[in-house]
Amino acid sequence: MKKKLLILSLLIVVSGQIFATDRDDMKYIDKLYEAKEYSMATDELKTFVGKYPDSSYQKVALGRLSKTLYLNKEYKSSITYFNQYLKLEKLKIDEKNEAHYYLARNLTYLKDYNKAKKEINLIGENSPKKIDAIYYLGISYYENTRYEEAKKAFKYLITKPKRSKDALLYISLSSYNNKEYVNSTIYLDEYLNGSSDGKNIELASYMYGMNQYKLGNNEMAIKKLTEVEINHPQSKYIADVRYGLLDIYLSNGDMVKADEYYKKLMGGANEEKANTLLADYYFSQKNYETSMKYYELVKNSKDPKVIYGSAFSMFKVGELKGNIEGGKLIERSKVKFVNLLGTDLNSEGIYYMALIDFRAKRYSEVIKDLKSYEESKMKREYKNNIDLFLGKSYFETKNYKKSRVYYTNVYNRTQSKEGLYQLILVNSRLGDLKNIKLRFDEYKTKFSTDIEYRQKIYLIVGNTYYKGKDIGRAKDAYKEYLRSYNDTKISENLITILVADGSYKDLITYLTPQPKTAENRYLLGIAYLGIAEYNKAVEKFEGVITGKDGSLVQKEKASYNLIKTHFAAKNYDDAIRYAKEYFTVIEYKKYSNEVMDLEALSKFRMGKYLEAREMFGKLGENPKYKEYSKFQIAETYYNEGKFDMSFMGYNNLYEENKKGEYALRSLYWGINILYTQGKYEDVIKKSGEFNLEYPKSNYIADVNFYRADAYFKLNDIKNAAKTYVRIYQDTTDEKLKNKTAKELTTLYYNVDDYENANLWKEKISDSNEKVYFSALIYEKQGKIDLAIVEYKKLIESVEYGSKVNFNLASYYYKGKNYDEAKKYYENILKVENGPYKDTATYRIGQIYFNSKDYSKALRNFMRIELLYEESNLREAAKLKIATIYELQKEEGKARITYEEFYETYPKSRYRGLILEKLLVINLNEKKVEEAKKYYEELVIVNKGVAENYTSYFDKKTMKKK
Repeated sequence: MKKKLLILSLLIVVSGQIFATDRDDMKYIDKLYEAKEYSMATDELKTFVGKYPDSSYQKVALGRLSKTLYLNKEYKSSITYFNQYLKLEKLKIDEKNEAHYYLARNLTYLKDYNKAKKEINLIGENSPKKIDAIYYLGISYYENTRYEEAKKAFKYLITKPKRSKDALLYISLSSYNNKEYVNSTIYLDEYLNGSSDGKNIELASYMYGMNQYKLGNNEMAIKKLTEVEINHPQSKYIADVRYGLLDIYLSNGDMVKADEYYKKLMGGANEEKANTLLADYYFSQKNYETSMKYYELVKNSKDPKVIYGSAFSMFKVGELKGNIEGGKLIERSKVKFVNLLGTDLNSEGIYYMALIDFRAKRYSEVIKDLKSYEESKMKREYKNNIDLFLGKSYFETKNYKKSRVYYTNVYNRTQSKEGLYQLILVNSRLGDLKNIKLRFDEYKTKFSTDIEYRQKIYLIVGNTYYKGKDIGRAKDAYKEYLRSYNDTKISENLITILVADGSYKDLITYLTPQPKTAENRYLLGIAYLGIAEYNKAVEKFEGVITGKDGSLVQKEKASYNLIKTHFAAKNYDDAIRYAKEYFTVIEYKKYSNEVMDLEALSKFRMGKYLEAREMFGKLGENPKYKEYSKFQIAETYYNEGKFDMSFMGYNNLYEENKKGEYALRSLYWGINILYTQGKYEDVIKKSGEFNLEYPKSNYIADVNFYRADAYFKLNDIKNAAKTYVRIYQDTTDEKLKNKTAKELTTLYYNVDDYENANLWKEKISDSNEKVYFSALIYEKQGKIDLAIVEYKKLIESVEYGSKVNFNLASYYYKGKNYDEAKKYYENILKVENGPYKDTATYRIGQIYFNSKDYSKALRNFMRIELLYEESNLREAAKLKIATIYELQKEEGKARITYEEFYETYPKSRYRGLILEKLLVINLNEKKVEEAKKYYEELVIVNKGVAENYTSYFDKKTMKKK
């Protein structure tokens, strides 16, 4: 109401000196003020100022408008119109001072203090407006906690009687708030001296007491504050006085007086402050249950310290309770910590939110909590834990790269073995073998005496190397540990690696000095099986089976591996026998299918195909082995030579499930059978299916070789070549390309297409092979001289030496150039384990035989007889040997050799000749009965020749003879 009256007194002006139009508008404005329609009056004044710029009433309108806007707190607009007002002519000094005063007040409210001070400086020095302007500037400084500037403003006013007392009081208040308690007391002493007229004694006395409290003069503080309480019980500061006394008694530890004043404050203006004070007190004493009780009485506080105290107290109480109720308190505390975000205690809010989620293993939430935290604003102790939180949280959410970043931070700060352990663990998950090695070496150097993490770290490192296929380092890590410590887990891991890696000798070395437990004996059996020392493996497995210390599980796996050992050693009878024994133990079930398979395979290997098929059939009753058993049955028919049955088995397996495990191989072997049987049309059909079903198979090239050759056998050269070309184009394997180019060269060579033969010959990568094909092509074209030139390039070749020497030798032999022929035949004999050696030896013998050098001829034919047991020339060589003996008149040796030939080669094409020779030899030796035996057989073999000797065996003739 006072404000509205002030507006009226300032602004209602009655004048009869204006023009009719001004008067009417101004009169209307006056009526608006009288009706308290200030907003409309303001709008009309703005219109008036613009409408009548030259009006003699412009000054009144601008002054009224500027002040109205000021009173309505439209400070910027007020400034605009006051500046316009100051531009008017003929303004009086007081009018200017007043305008600058209001400008200073407007700017002060806007906290534009520099401009406000400029306006104050424009007010006349002796004008009371200047004192008021400085006073309100000081008040604004004070209210906005700019205490030094407030003191400066009020010190100017100390000498101004109108404001000197207020100035002293505000200087003391500013000093107090600036924690300058001595200065504050000095000004208060000056303020309280003399008459109390116009002074706020209650406030001053209260502040004096509080200064003494802050200066540690608690007794004086209590005295002063108590005086205020007693002398001014109705003071508006009474609640603050009692709050001060509560604070002092709490600091003294006088809980009786503190409780007295706490109760006095209840229901009053400082009730929440009292609750906060007690809460803070108990918080500082770490009595969190009590502090929580008082914080809970503080409703909807926005003070970050109160929020933090309440949240932390609840958090600690929840920790102490540790049960379901405690867990609920901790979750409630998190909600309070959330309220700290964006405050001065933002870091605490973030940290404890993350801590709570971390302890609850809500790792994704931890990452969210810490997503935007500013490391530079975090306390040092928080940083360490936050890195740990993030390292663990990213680890648990499988973001191992980020986890490593934070664990690295933790370790770099702490240099602790725990930090290094975490780093090794996360590098393990990343499979980073390089970093694993660096950190492992660092661990062994820095923490060589550590026991706490040693086993864990060695296990992690070993497993990481093993998974990374660095088996050597994995073994080294485990062995290094076991040189100093006995550990079952690490021993098991080492054994697992040694078995998986096939390091059976190392396994034997490791296990031999170990206790001879059933498990160790079993593992030794595995090791001996691995290095194919089957007798020792059998000994170890039988020892487990018959030993008293072995469990049923150990005995069963030993039995199974005993069967495997006999199978591997090709002791199929023993494998079958022990398989049957296995099935007599009712408790043995784990390996029953595997054992049945081994028994069936053993019978398969022994050629007991029917029995093998019966057992595979039984194995196939298990759905897991159904396709496998059908495949093996087809295999048995294949090995037995029953190709139709085998093909049927393979084909059925393929047709039943073309995506099955054995379908591809079944189709492949079906094609193989068809090719072997010469069913080339079917080969082409099935190989076409194979290309459609399994275009990426490793068998595709082999299948297409069958396909191409089938076309060739059917004289379909075009498709044969097309198939080979496709193989060549589809593969990136250089070996396969070379093989295909060779096949195409051979194909075109065989059909006398020398142009294409030469074209594909050039795609062969082996230069010697190219030369060899060139020679063959020239030879077939009749270009013998060119062929010989090419052949001679390869005489010393390891791969082609035997072939070209043979071809050259054969060429010269046929041309009866025996000296040249013999030279190349002898070259063949120089090649160790080379082919054609028997033929070369025979031909050299023949060359000597033709030249009647029987001695050398005999030596070569004898070499055939004695050295080349598998040669198909042994029969001819034997005949040559007998002939040479006969030519050299060595009848006895000739007779023995012919008889040996007779016995050794009963189906020889030379049978008739041998019978005739033996017949004649026996007749010459007067052994008619022996001769007759050969004669009678010769009659059967060659009756025409036999008739030449009939007369020797006529009865009359025989009597005469």
